[in-house]
Amino acid sequence: MKTLGVPSTVRASLSFYNTEEEIDRLGESLRTVRRRMGYAE
Repeated sequence: MKTLGVPSTVRASLSFYNTEEEIDRLGESLRTVRRRMGYAE
């Protein structure tokens, strides 16, 4: 992360059993975290 100049990362594993609603919720949650950490959308 230091080499790339990236302050943080996240990893999510999706598979055939995940619903579209779960994936949408993950996206919403990540947007919320980014906003709270001061990153632009």
